[in-house]
Amino acid sequence: MNKFYVATKGIVLNQNNQILIIQRAKGGRHENMWEFPGGLVEFGELPEESLAREIKEEINLDIDILRFIYSWKWIENNEQVVGMSFLCRCKDDSKLKLSFEHSNYKWINISEILDSELDGDIKSNLRKVMDVLLQFNIDNSIKESL
Repeated sequence: MNKFYVATKGIVLNQNNQILIIQRAKGGRHENMWEFPGGLVEFGELPEESLAREIKEEINLDIDILRFIYSWKWIENNEQVVGMSFLCRCKDDSKLKLSFEHSNYKWINISEILDSELDGDIKSNLRKVMDVLLQFNIDNSIKESL
C-alpha cells in the first residue's frame, strides 16, 4: 500500500546569518544524514504551524518564518513525501538543544552551504534557489558575510 506525507523543513538563520544543519542519530532511519530541521505535517495543521512545532520539538528553538523558499519531493519504495522549505530566523540560538532524533549540529555560512555535509538531494534543491537565498535581503550583514 502506498503512503503519502506532507513535510516542512526550515532553513534556519541565527543572529550571524549562518544556517543550521543537523545530523540524524545513529540507529534511526537515514542515520548520520545531515539535513535541515523539520518534519511531517499533522492532520489539521498549516505547514507553518507544523514547522514551528517540529523545530521546537527537534532543536528547542523558537522561530520566525520569513518566507517560503522551495518545494521538493522524496520517493522511496512505497512512500512519497512532498515537502516545503521555508527561510526562518531563530529568536535565540543559545537555547538550541537536540532531541534524541539528532546527534550533532553545525551553523554554516550561506556561501558554504553547497560544500556542506547535506544530503545530495537537498543540495540539488538548494542549487535551484541559491540566488533567492543570496538575494533575499534579511539584512545587509548577509551580503557582507559572503
